Amino acid sequence: MEKYFIGELDESSLPEIPELKIYKKDQPQDSVQKLFDLTKQYWVVPVSIITISVAVSVLFSRKT
Repeated sequence: MEKYFIGELDESSLPEIPELKIYKKDQPQDSVQKLFDLTKQYWVVPVSIITISVAVSVLFSRKT
């Protein structure tokens, strides 16, 4: 290997590489992402809330 040795690496000219952060797939980064993942997983709850609110508003508008 010594016959292929050209020189030393100048470390001062190299850009700093930021350290990578490792996230587990089951741990969202923030609360908004966690809420989005929960609503995507349990989509029945938001859909049922919207359906009930529309039905109540339609029934209330007929009575008045």
